[in-house]
Amino acid sequence: MTENIPPFSLEVPEGFHELPVAVAAEAREQSLADLVQGIYPQAGPEVRQAVTPMVASATAVMADAQLTYAAIGLFSDGPDKVAQCALTLAVAPSDHPTAEVAAHGIREILAR
Repeated sequence: MTENIPPFSLEVPEGFHELPVAVAAEAREQSLADLVQGIYPQAGPEVRQAVTPMVASATAVMADAQLTYAAIGLFSDGPDKVAQCALTLAVAPSDHPTAEVAAHGIREILAR
């Protein structure tokens, strides 16, 4: 489906944590443990053990949907406040005859 798409890279601000959607399911457990440790560096094992299954479930759904990239962002929003966001990227085939036609179609949708 996406064999002809060139590789790309993303730079995200500090505070984003990449979900291992491109890691094979068998190898994902260690990546998730490292991710949760990075998000909660000062939390005890009980917190990490409670959070890891939730993150694993969300990551599995995103991987099954064939997302190319997924990350969660956690940011300070003042004293005792946290803002969060999700960033996902998927590559999908298009029936447009050219990239220019596709871009015009996207522009029309976003202009509404």
